[in-house]
Amino acid sequence: MKNIGQIWERDAERFLLSQGLVLLARNFLTRSGEIDLVMRDQDLIVFVEVRFRKASRFGTAIHSIDRRKSVCVVRSASVFLQQHPQWSNHPCRFDVIAYDGVAARANPTWIQAAFNLFVLVSTSGRSVDVYPSIASFFQRHLEASSLAVDAIADTLGDAIELLAQAILADRKLFSIGLGADRASATALTSLLQHGILRERPSLPVVELATHQIDASELGVGWVSQQLQALGQAGDVGVVFGATLQDSDIKRLALTAEQRQVSLIWIGNRGPGISVNLAQESIETTLAVNHTLAVCLAHLIDTHTFGPLET
Repeated sequence: MKNIGQIWERDAERFLLSQGLVLLARNFLTRSGEIDLVMRDQDLIVFVEVRFRKASRFGTAIHSIDRRKSVCVVRSASVFLQQHPQWSNHPCRFDVIAYDGVAARANPTWIQAAFNLFVLVSTSGRSVDVYPSIASFFQRHLEASSLAVDAIADTLGDAIELLAQAILADRKLFSIGLGADRASATALTSLLQHGILRERPSLPVVELATHQIDASELGVGWVSQQLQALGQAGDVGVVFGATLQDSDIKRLALTAEQRQVSLIWIGNRGPGISVNLAQESIETTLAVNHTLAVCLAHLIDTHTFGPLET
């Protein structure tokens, strides 16, 4: 026999189906709590909380959802997305189907993005419904980084050897980043200059990073000029190139060849050593590039000064 809650949940399900939504799951249970209904509204994944109140003297059905409940639903939604990766890239919404009294059965109140509204007025302006988006983001990018290890290990080893030889020969390292990849170049520069978790001499790294979005006209031209002016035989440059076009790569490669500077390409393919994961998403490539910047700094540090003491 169905309990009272299940009866209203089935009514809510029928109502949402009549509105064109598609059922994905009922009563999805996690350690954080239960989601009554998981639906799909075109491209949106909709997590639905069903609420019923027989009388309104203690507030309406929607007011029975407090901050704690909204947080539990959001966390449970994150678990659902982790267990169903086919939906993890879809935007999410948190809805409430509210029944205030038995008479509302034929005409429930459907509040779309209800938790967004609730949280904005009840948690000092901080919206907790970003939790599933954050979890989905990290899941995608951590998986991409983890799966890339076998594909890039040998190539990354070659890159470290080349960089180490340049350091031992007292040559310069160039950390090159354009547009959105500027952050990766800056991270590598800072870590090489200041070390990772220990004091040691600064390494001879020159940052060539620009935020210019129009890389072909401004960013690549500026970097090429800097390489032409500063580059010497035996120097090595690390190019974070997620957003570079083929013409940009050719221009940088030509300048480097003229100055006898070796280039290592991160997140794209160019002449010489290329650490390229061939990700479909530019977002994922940028995230992995930043991880590679930290990894490179760590490997250069240990190769040059020995392993960190534990």
